[in-house]
Formats: sequence, C-alpha cells, structure tokens
Amino acid sequence: MHNHFLAHFLENKIKASMILVVLSIIVVILFLQLHNYSNKLITHNKQLAFAISDIKYLTTHSQLLFEKEINSGNDEIKKIDVDLKQSIEEVEKLLEGGEILGFDFVLEYHDTKTIEMLSHIKEEIEKVVEIIHKVHDSVDKKDGYEELDNEFMILNTSLKELDVHQNIIFKEAYDKYTQMQYAAYVTMGVLALFGFMMLRSLTHDIEDETYLEYIDELTDVQNRNGYEIELDKLLYLSERYKTAFSIIMFDIDGFRDINERFGDRIGDLILIDLVKLIEESIREPSDMIFRVGGEEFIILCPNTALQDGVTVAEKVRREINEKLDTINDMTITISAGVTEVRENDSTPKIDQRLSELMEFSKMNGKNMVSSDIDLYDEEENDSEDDNSHH
Repeated sequence: MHNHFLAHFLENKIKASMILVVLSIIVVILFLQLHNYSNKLITHNKQLAFAISDIKYLTTHSQLLFEKEINSGNDEIKKIDVDLKQSIEEVEKLLEGGEILGFDFVLEYHDTKTIEMLSHIKEEIEKVVEIIHKVHDSVDKKDGYEELDNEFMILNTSLKELDVHQNIIFKEAYDKYTQMQYAAYVTMGVLALFGFMMLRSLTHDIEDETYLEYIDELTDVQNRNGYEIELDKLLYLSERYKTAFSIIMFDIDGFRDINERFGDRIGDLILIDLVKLIEESIREPSDMIFRVGGEEFIILCPNTALQDGVTVAEKVRREINEKLDTINDMTITISAGVTEVRENDSTPKIDQRLSELMEFSKMNGKNMVSSDIDLYDEEENDSEDDNSHH
C-alpha cells in the first residue's frame, strides 16, 4: 500500500513538474516575444523620427539656398533640386519601405491617417519643386517668393503635425505593449513561487533594459551607449551634408581625492549638480551631454566649428569653476579637450584625439581647455626644435 501510494505521489509530482516546465517555457516565450516587440517598436520609432528630422533638414536647407539665390544672384537650383529630391526619397522610404539608420524600415503600428499625411507631404514637396522652378525661370524672382514662402510654411506645418501624430501612435502602440505585459503578469501567477524569480528577472529585462542601456541612473543623462549612437548619427550627417561638429570631453580635476576626503555620497552630489549646471549652460536643444565614465563627460555640439566648440567648453569650465558650490569654500575645476570632426572620421579616432587632448590639459596644469590647435602647435614646435638641433 505504501509503495503504491509512493509511486502515485511520484507520478503526480512528475506530472506537476512537467506542467510547470511547460508553463515556464510558455511564459519565457511570451516574455521573449514582448521583448522583441518592445525593441522593434522602439527601433521603428527611432527610424521614423530620424527620417522626419532628415526631411525637415533637407527642406529647410533648400529654402535657405533659394533665399541665398534671390539675395545674391547665385544659381543654386541644382543644389536645391538635390535636397528636395532626397527629401522626396525619404518620404517614399516611409511609405514604401527602405533602409533607414542601417536597418530595413516598413511602416507599422500606424493608421491610414499617417499614410495620408505622408502622401500629402510628398505632394507638397513636389509643389515646392514646381514653384521654385517657376520662380527660378522668371525674370523677377521676387514676384513668386511670397507664394513659395507660404508653401514652405504649409510644408513645415505638415511635418510638425506628422511628428506629433507619430508620437501619439507610438504611445498607443506602447500602451498596447503594456497591456500585453500585464497579461503576462497574470500568466505568471500560475507558476507561483516556482517561477517567480525567473519571471521577475525577465520583467526587469523587458521594462528596464532600454532605459538602463542608454541612460546614466545617477545623473539622468545619456551614457556611453547613448553617446556612441548620437555620435554615429552626427558622423553620418556630417559625411552626407559636409557639416562640421565638435566634441568636448572633460573630467573633474582630483575627483578621486574628493571622494576619498568627503565620501562617495558627496561625490555623487557633485556629479548631479555639475550636470544640472551644464544643462543650463549649453545651447538647448542642439548640444547634448553624456556621462561616459566615473567623472568623465562628453558634450556633442552639432553644426559647430572647432573655435566655437572651444568657446562652449570655456563657458562650461568657467561656470563650474564659479558656480559649482556642492562643497562650501571649495573650488571645483575641470580639464577639457575639444576636437572637430574630420573627413573619414570614426569613433575610435575621435576617442584617441580626445584622450590625447585630455592628457595635454592635465599635464599643463589642469583647469584648462585644449583643442586640436594646441596639439598641432605643440607638434609643430617640437618638430622645429628637432630641426634646429640638426
């Protein structure tokens, strides 16, 4: 009797374990699908936002070129045609699919209104092309300028409306994701204690992975991962449109000594206060700050030549020197390096230059800003000294 009961108990236990394994596999599959859905949704939104931003840039640039043609008399029609053709191609990618940010894009998660808005924007750009050529070919180009200006205003309004609409659609899709996530939590209850730790880990991955991957928890600014993504975007735009941008890297002088003397909590407060101060000092919304190390930060300055980047860095250095008062009666300083993007540049090359510039600032007394010009002059002087010895 005892043996029969034991065999029956073991048989039921095996069945229960198998059921739990099956349920665990189902929950794992469900969460993996949710994770993929979340990643796909976020990537899709990034691609769409990037394409809209690209269209805005191209159409605005073409408008500026036409104003330049009217005011200076230079023939800019070929450049204008290139910009507007590229903007139409971007719209067609959104409508029909294509490569955006290195990944295939297919319009999803959107209603018919989005398609209608994109089609309307394409028609407006084509109308702008028609008006520009008509004005360009006319004797007095200023006669049709008002009509063109109004059409550009309509186009810009449509792009803004599309931007707002796609954010609403993204929120609705994300709400759907949240509802699916809630359903997964209900399923988790079936596993009770046996699956709790596994499900908690998966939940943490799905909810927090995107945030933690790109945002620094302490200062609430983007981290190195975020920096590398934004840098890749700027390198792409710089190569495509031949625009300049500068990168500022800095760290706090003697920060390790500050931590040892006052403790990590005070060190964290300094970093938080420093970021708040910098966000008030840099040019919103173009300049972007990132925490890329313990006390190391980088500021990306789009459409900024080297000398202007140095000016921004000097302003940040002075603001920190004069206003960062986390510790009473203690002046906190930074050492910074500034480099400008070059032809065929890359992230490793930029990191190498920034490291050399930071070392240059540290070795020359700290609390200073160094740039490509300083290293170039230093190398030139060393070369001249070597030649004089020969």
